[in-house]
Amino acid sequence: MNVRSLNKNSQELVQYISCLNFSFDILVFSAVWTYNIDLFHNLFPGYSFYYNLPTLSKVGGVGIYVKSSFPHSVIDNYRIKSDDECQIKNLWIEISKDQNKYIIGGIYRHPGKKITYFTDKLEKTLTLISNQKLPCLIAGDMNIDLKKYGVHKDTRAYLNSLITNSFSPVVVMPTRITDSNATLIYLILYREGLSKDPIDIKCRNLWCDITDYLPNFVLIERHSINRDKYDSLPYIRLYSRKNIEKFVKLVEESDWISLYNCNSPDSAYILFHHKINKCYDDSFKLVNYHGRGLGIRFGSR
Repeated sequence: MNVRSLNKNSQELVQYISCLNFSFDILVFSAVWTYNIDLFHNLFPGYSFYYNLPTLSKVGGVGIYVKSSFPHSVIDNYRIKSDDECQIKNLWIEISKDQNKYIIGGIYRHPGKKITYFTDKLEKTLTLISNQKLPCLIAGDMNIDLKKYGVHKDTRAYLNSLITNSFSPVVVMPTRITDSNATLIYLILYREGLSKDPIDIKCRNLWCDITDYLPNFVLIERHSINRDKYDSLPYIRLYSRKNIEKFVKLVEESDWISLYNCNSPDSAYILFHHKINKCYDDSFKLVNYHGRGLGIRFGSR
């Protein structure tokens, strides 16, 4: 939720959360602002509070409350550095629950700067997270309206970067609604990672008038499955952009000179077929298909 200053709206926020009658494991707030921030460590009993605040102004920043009963730690190497071209505050936490680990990110991007700078910086962090193979949730006020992806090239490039790294927006309805406009600038992104069990995702916007942003939430539910049944599911190949680029690179780096040393067209074709098949199999590996609510679950083979 974009809270527009914890100092101003803390009491209304506590009342609102208590009315939901649901105990969230993690609460992510953007635009916490800097005023009296240290007073809010005990705003939600039973939670640990972490934040990353702006240094050049009083507005902006991001804060995350995590249930203290869960093992967790702040991960600094995912943090995106803020500069004059891309003013951003962000916080990354690794949390364990029920023997499963998750990466949680909170982001606030100040408006008015070029989206391309932010996309380039975010891309590096998303690549690092992708290498960890863990499920990841990123909640943030990016100040990029995803509803414009069809008409604005920088927004489209930003969305393509998310999808390339297997991150998908889980809330696709507008999160800020005024009398004259509706935008999708505050959102939650989800990356499944390599999960052993199927996962169901439930996500919604909530109605709230504390600020002019609608809060949203994500619930993750894991299901155990019959491994024998899972192993019998069909295998498919993924023709993602990264896999296609890998295939092209392997073909370009293959030793084709050896084809000229073959004694016949048949032997040359057999060698060519073997090389091209190896590039193909190494690039587009078979993965186990398992349909589910938000897409596909994969297990490598």
